[in-house]
Amino acid sequence: MIRRKIHTLVSSTNFESGIMSIIILNMIQMAVLHEGQSFEFTSLLTYSNYVFTVIFIGEAVLKLIAYGDTYFNNTWN
Repeated sequence: MIRRKIHTLVSSTNFESGIMSIIILNMIQMAVLHEGQSFEFTSLLTYSNYVFTVIFIGEAVLKLIAYGDTYFNNTWN
């Protein structure tokens, strides 16, 4: 029952669009790294990277629950 709900969630267009948006934000975050940046800016980038990592781990866990072993058959994952 719960697996079906998670499957519906991770298969939705809104979920995929949200994850794609987060991927783009993460790429922008990685692109703004530059020489001579302040300690505060470096800290901000470090902590935002932790947030992105937690989000991507959460996505993977949800998809593993929803798709089971077939998660590894999809090259998009």
